Amino acid sequence: MMKTETFILKLPSSGPFYCANRYTTDACQPDGITIVFAHCATAHKELYEPTIQELLRLQQGPSQRNLRIREIWSIDSQSHGASVDTNYELLRKYGPVSLHDYSELLHHLCSSEHLSGHHIVGVGDSASTSAWVLASKLSPSIQFQALVLLEPVTVTPEIEEEGKLRSNLHSQWVSARRNKWDDTESVTVWLKKRYPWQAWDSRVLEMHVKYGFYSKRDPDTPFCIIPRCSSEHELSLYEYEPHSSAGEELPRLCKRVPVHVVFAERPEIIPRKARRAICDSSAGRNMASVSVIPGTGHMAIMEKPELAANVIWNALIGENTYSLDVNARTPSRSNL
Repeated sequence: MMKTETFILKLPSSGPFYCANRYTTDACQPDGITIVFAHCATAHKELYEPTIQELLRLQQGPSQRNLRIREIWSIDSQSHGASVDTNYELLRKYGPVSLHDYSELLHHLCSSEHLSGHHIVGVGDSASTSAWVLASKLSPSIQFQALVLLEPVTVTPEIEEEGKLRSNLHSQWVSARRNKWDDTESVTVWLKKRYPWQAWDSRVLEMHVKYGFYSKRDPDTPFCIIPRCSSEHELSLYEYEPHSSAGEELPRLCKRVPVHVVFAERPEIIPRKARRAICDSSAGRNMASVSVIPGTGHMAIMEKPELAANVIWNALIGENTYSLDVNARTPSRSNL
């Protein structure tokens, strides 16, 4: 059975608190790896629990290949999930939380007493992939065992214009999106009719409604349900500059740390040109492995959490069952 412990930790420099869950089972070993999940924009730590459960199960199976897990962490950034409740008043004064702020949080956790001496594997999802790359630049340096970047949105020099366009399109979409409902049932009905949420695993969607929304806390307005992550804070994670800085750092990171990249099958957000650029070994972006999660779009880990866990596990044990050739001219099931 999976055990969950919740922590509220404080950042020394930027001030806000952040919340984190630690997951273990009786099969966990003290000499195993510690996996740290960092969520994408608008998500929160609980959305990764089906994937975490599967990873903890896999270490007990015949494919474990001497890879053991010590513990798994999943965090809420300063402006997401339960951290919003803790930081509510502070966030009103602090302003938008940037991707650089997010990277400071990741660095703080990995450098804290809780993870001292651990063999850390960072797992990023979409926007948080850039946060992990930026965290690797901070001092003291984190001694990563590996990094796993799911649907990385880092902007390399070859795709600068595409990166700027993507940032603008995200901003337009967020600004036009509904952000107020009468009750949680209305939220569920609305999400189930719209992409990407309609493609999510039912357990993940249920947890998103439970932990990703709350009743508005302003007493001067009528009762309503709103996202915990405001549009303002979501938009700050789409800003171009931090993703570009992460793209510049990526070749240096690949020299120090095994970096595994995992793409969705459908290139919804990251076109094939961007995939080739991110994994361009001639530019120093030498990936330890490149994999794909079959039958998924950009929010792959939300759509097929167990399959995502298996892809991550296989990459870490060196059994790249779901390998992807990003340079193939003709996409197919095996090279997408």
